[in-house]
Amino acid sequence: MKTKSFETPSDLLEAAAAVERAAARRYRELAEEMKRAGNIELEAIFEQLAVEEAAHLQTLQEWAGSDSVGATTEGDWRRTGPEVNSDEDEPPDPYTLTPYRALSIAVHNEERAFAFFSAVAADAEDPAVRELAERLAHEELGHAARLRKARRAAYRATGRRPGLHRWALPRAEIEDLSHFRRIAAALELGIAERHEAVAAAITRDAAADAASVAHVARQSRDAASSLEPSNAEPPRRAEDATLPTSVPEALRDMLLDLEEAYAFYAGVADAGPDQHIVEEAQRLSQQTLGRLATVREALSQGQTPPWH
Repeated sequence: MKTKSFETPSDLLEAAAAVERAAARRYRELAEEMKRAGNIELEAIFEQLAVEEAAHLQTLQEWAGSDSVGATTEGDWRRTGPEVNSDEDEPPDPYTLTPYRALSIAVHNEERAFAFFSAVAADAEDPAVRELAERLAHEELGHAARLRKARRAAYRATGRRPGLHRWALPRAEIEDLSHFRRIAAALELGIAERHEAVAAAITRDAAADAASVAHVARQSRDAASSLEPSNAEPPRRAEDATLPTSVPEALRDMLLDLEEAYAFYAGVADAGPDQHIVEEAQRLSQQTLGRLATVREALSQGQTPPWH
């Protein structure tokens, strides 16, 4: 992952505090949207998330010894690289959003922050910057763990595992690791075939700009192959299967497929019936995050990354 170079701990604190301010503001905005839609439960969830982000900011202010840290810095992650860039995320629909999905958004945000600070720590030349980045990463990991716990409670309250909208997977409960791998293999095979079809269509119409689309298609095929689906059949695509006609449309289409896969694997990891299933779901969710990063990088770079 590429990260901005931070020369001093103060620089890193400034960036971290700016993002906490932006997160608190965004959650308050979402709470207002839920209130206007009459979704009182989700209004309360986003209000609580805003309070927690404000508490995170207060911690950073105490570390920095200043109440104004991060107040004048743009509060986003665009300087840091694709894995933490949220510009391409779809805004949640206040009429269809569920508590599980709302908490998944928050978990994903914390995981992005953890990935960012971990990368800063790995790249830092100044020992003080490295130590602070590691401390911030540890904080974000704790935040994510608490949110995952809340998300598990939301999952259990529904009495069912989170479903996918673009892919019609079997509705049966997961029986064992082999059964889960068959379901995952079918999903990955469906995504791979879809992405390969998208790449083929785009290559015909925009050969000069299609390297990123083809790259993601290869990653998806590799993911399907890693599960060794001896008899897996791809699930029926629940949405309109019309192929995109431009590179940006293709990448956004891929993004939605991968976000659904990530949400599915994360849901299984949170509620898997045994540790083997949980570990496999975690592995697949991390693998999917890598492909999401590839798509976001392509979108952020104008679809012309230097891949071969």
